[in-house]
Amino acid sequence: MKRLLARRVDINSKGTHGETALMAVLDNGVKPLSQAARNGLPAGTYMAMVRLLLATGANVNARDDHGVTPLMLAASNGHPEAVQLLVAHGADVNVRDGAGRSALMYAITIAQASEAQTSLTRLLLAHGADPNARNDAGESVLSLAAQDGPPAAVQAVLDAGGTLDSRQALDDAAFVARLENVKVLLATAADPNTRRSVTTSALQSAILQGNTDATKDTIKFLIEQGADAGAKDNFGWTPLITEAYAGNLDMVQYLLAHGADINGQDDNGDTALRHVAEFLVPGPGLNTEHRKDLGKTAEFLLAQGADVNIPNRPGRTLLVDAVGNLSLMRLLLSRLNDSRALLPTKPDVNARNSSGQTPLMIALQQGYTEAAALLMTYGADARTRSRYGETALWIALQHMNEAESQHQPDIVPLLITKGADVNARNDAGLTPLMMAVSSRRTAIITGNGPRPGDPPKIEWVADRRQTSTRDIEALIAAGADVNAKTPSGGTALGWAKSMQDDRVVSLLKKAGAKG
Repeated sequence: MKRLLARRVDINSKGTHGETALMAVLDNGVKPLSQAARNGLPAGTYMAMVRLLLATGANVNARDDHGVTPLMLAASNGHPEAVQLLVAHGADVNVRDGAGRSALMYAITIAQASEAQTSLTRLLLAHGADPNARNDAGESVLSLAAQDGPPAAVQAVLDAGGTLDSRQALDDAAFVARLENVKVLLATAADPNTRRSVTTSALQSAILQGNTDATKDTIKFLIEQGADAGAKDNFGWTPLITEAYAGNLDMVQYLLAHGADINGQDDNGDTALRHVAEFLVPGPGLNTEHRKDLGKTAEFLLAQGADVNIPNRPGRTLLVDAVGNLSLMRLLLSRLNDSRALLPTKPDVNARNSSGQTPLMIALQQGYTEAAALLMTYGADARTRSRYGETALWIALQHMNEAESQHQPDIVPLLITKGADVNARNDAGLTPLMMAVSSRRTAIITGNGPRPGDPPKIEWVADRRQTSTRDIEALIAAGADVNAKTPSGGTALGWAKSMQDDRVVSLLKKAGAKG
């Protein structure tokens, strides 16, 4: 190098990416002594090269194509001696690279021993580095120290006046489970319930990190320091919901012991139990052990008094959600009659949603007739009406095709046996018999009328249950009024005739239908 300098080579000329000779030395040569030894050269040689370049006029504040300076390179390589030398030669400690990072940020985020991070942090702060600088990603010096630095570096930034967005710093320290850094930040009177934004608390950030021992210790410390065990994230999830959904039973137990609301609801109105209830029964999906953990968590929540009847925002109870899961429904309903079951709250088989529908109605509406039959076995009332005047019988007939497609047992005779009113009208004035007749066929437009303006040609296509009239026969046998009329004067017989359903026409006439 001395020979090159003797030839008066431009010491500040730049390479392909804008790097100078000083940068090249600092980036490739200034390493910790142990690493330099592995490369076969003593670390002192590199420092001698740096001194020589500075003595011959190397630009201490040169910047490469990314805005990186020699000071940033020295800091990122964890070499306090080089940093001290550069600062003594006028290096700007607060200049930023293309991403808004300062030399102090480089020092804090190095992958070196904590001693190097701390000594570099203190050194740069002592020479005027801004403790409240923020990079282009919005991260402050204090936040970066909280995430990546040792407690001593965090304390150094605080002592130097680092206060910018300390809420973010606490949140970030909690997220990476840096418990000692959390302790330092809270020791400065930081509020454990302060939020990085309107949506995130330090406790929620810690919980999102996973189920490591470090995370658990951080969570427990935050709660012991007054963090709200019921604080919600941006989806309204509480720590209890998050831990339950992850199957972390020990943390669920801890949270409940420290004031968490077992029935706390998220923004959709779902509780922790609702989020894990499906795992009460064996099923496909998820790692087997994880599924077992979720099942144990659900059982524990039930035993601790989780309310199975709390409706969510759409108005569904847990029992309603179970209509498509017979195993879960059987498990919930079996506890109604099991005196040994530790279930402080029993499922309400007649609970209503915002539309006044019961689990029985919803099961029938979705075609789950086997679930409907099971509900009636446990006392579901077949006589109740929804807000729109619908009964379970009316709904069953309206959705008979869905039920038939699932090959479920015939539900209409069972509903009648359970007391369903065969003449109950909905708010439109339709009776169950009218619905049974009208649902047998569908009108299909097959072409235009013979002249412009004439009605289109219509063909009545039989639905799946066209081959059977057992529902109509069951209704008639139970006393359905075959001559009942709609507000506009329509009758079941008139509809059967218009749909060219000769079989039903004959059946209705035999039962006394007129018209």
